[in-house]
Amino acid sequence: MQPQVPDSEASTPTPALPPRRFYTTAARLLEVDPKQLLKIASIILLVLWCVWWAVSLQKGTLVGYESRGWFGPYFGIDYTRNTDGPTRIWLAGNDPYEDKDLLFCYPPPVLRMFAWCGWFTPEQSLRIWIVGIGMIAAAGAWAAWRCRQKLQLSEIPMTTAVAAILFSTPVVFAMERAKYDMLVLLFLLIGIACWRSNSLWAQLAAGAVLALAPWAKLYPGLIGLGLLGLHRGKTLAAFVIVGLAIGLSDIDEMRRFLTNNDIHIAKANYLSAIAPPTQVHAWNHSLTENWPRIWHNTPLWLLGKINGKLAGGTILATLLLWVTWHVHRCPDRNRFAYPYLLWVVALATFVPPIANDYTLMFLPLAAVALWDRRAPVLVHVSMLCLALWWQPLG
Repeated sequence: MQPQVPDSEASTPTPALPPRRFYTTAARLLEVDPKQLLKIASIILLVLWCVWWAVSLQKGTLVGYESRGWFGPYFGIDYTRNTDGPTRIWLAGNDPYEDKDLLFCYPPPVLRMFAWCGWFTPEQSLRIWIVGIGMIAAAGAWAAWRCRQKLQLSEIPMTTAVAAILFSTPVVFAMERAKYDMLVLLFLLIGIACWRSNSLWAQLAAGAVLALAPWAKLYPGLIGLGLLGLHRGKTLAAFVIVGLAIGLSDIDEMRRFLTNNDIHIAKANYLSAIAPPTQVHAWNHSLTENWPRIWHNTPLWLLGKINGKLAGGTILATLLLWVTWHVHRCPDRNRFAYPYLLWVVALATFVPPIANDYTLMFLPLAAVALWDRRAPVLVHVSMLCLALWWQPLG
């Protein structure tokens, strides 16, 4: 006969063994949200980016990139030679357009935009502007991330969006050369912020700010068609009127600018004519200029016989009109006004004969704002191809 067990002992549960700390830690690590891991990795990348550029600014060269990139290292040369130098000549009361060896070929308002450089030495102003390029690019990435939220696309951490833009080829290229095309992005951000108010003055202010973009670089003139597609009639009117007023403010200075610009284009056409027919620079994306080289030694070589301006212009104009027509018909167009205008400006950069890739920073920003996992397969394949260029290593 089995011995009787008291009721109090029978009802007492067997105490569970305490979990081992190793296994709970491992399980906790395995349960980490992928988005959290992505956020942590992005923060690490941003810290490395800041350290990289801090050291590069101190040494006056893009550290570690000389043999790894696909554009040659000429640290700050476009700023010191083509922006800071001519601006100091203008501040001294002389004519920066007079020296045909220097050949200053930027619009006259650029001299006013960079008049602040006179308060600093050339070395100081170069560092300030390079830091400014990074800050504007980061602001553009943040705006693209906010656009994703408003469009309810798949979520990514804000730090990931910023890191993806700051490490992109055009931003690294623009900072290394200290180009000022990033001003176009700044004017876009300010202009779009202005028209969030429906008041008349806000619409006019937006157009006035956006009118500065074509007077920094000529290719953003297509913003006007973008405003038409967005039904921004008042902003478009201010854009045109202010733009014309700027151009007519000093006819003689504008004439000297156009003369130097013609000389610059003539030199570019000469260099293109003597270049090997198969040479397409990895960092130049001019469709009109590279058209015959694209088809050279291919089964479709006859396409290369078509005039590049005609062929490239037809393709780009078709894309622009097709997209703008759909935007025009969309009742909710204002929610994606920012990536649409980014795309319009990016498309415009394929037109000039000289289109170095630092001008194409608008395309990655548009991708960050709109690329979603629910997109068609063809979009994902195209974006993977773009990713080869997006990363800055050659």
